[in-house]
Parts: sequence; C-alpha cells; structure tokens
Amino acid sequence: MSFDLFVGSFIGGERASFPATVLRGAFGPFIIETEPKWFVLSFGPDVSDKCALYVDTNADQIDSFSIDPLDDSRLYEALFSILKIPGLTLYMPGSCPPLVGHAETAEHLPAEMIQTLGEALLLKAASEIPERIRQS
Repeated sequence: MSFDLFVGSFIGGERASFPATVLRGAFGPFIIETEPKWFVLSFGPDVSDKCALYVDTNADQIDSFSIDPLDDSRLYEALFSILKIPGLTLYMPGSCPPLVGHAETAEHLPAEMIQTLGEALLLKAASEIPERIRQS
C-alpha cells in the first residue's frame, strides 16, 4: 500500500481519547518491536509482511494513530475490532468516506470531516476495509 490509514476518536465533533491498551489488545500478537513513536507489526517472515503503527507507545490514553497498511486479512480484522468501539473512525487519503464499525460513531464526527470526506460508512465486515482502500 502506498499511503497511511488514520484512526481517530471523536465525541461531539471533537477529538476524544481512548485507552492505549485497545491497540495492544487488537495488535498484540503481531507486535515484534516497540519504539517510542511506533510499533512494528509482523504478519509473516518476510520484510514485506511488516508494517508500522504510529502512536505514542508510552501513553495511557491516545486520540489517534496511523498505520502503513499491508494486504493481510489479520491486519484488517484487528482494525475492524477497534472500529467497533464507539467514537473510533478510520479515514484515509483519496475518495473514501470515513469508515466506522459502530453506528453511533457517525453522529460524533466533526462537520469538517463530513464536508470533506462525505457521510460515514458503517462497515459490516473487515474485508470491506481493503476494498475501500483499493477504491480510494
């Protein structure tokens, strides 16, 4: 993939925080290296099976993170599990609307985000994420 995906937390149109433990819960089995500003995730033995998740790895609460995705269903399953948490939204460059995994999240997105990217799309399955990336 050639661009980053962004996940942010929003409540009432404003940035909100969520426990950083959410990331370790979803991506823990794939974390092979921890640096102060990112995790290295591995989904196989080759260098092409690795990607970076950018976040303050020492924070207890975070409001966003980004990830340089690769084409692995386990990555998208982990992202989808995170998006089921109310307030968390996936967005990316291109022509993709914000992607949410919880219906109430759409009500909390900033007006500027909706004006720029369009109305949020409720995901039904993790497999929709790479489909949206390809369409973007």
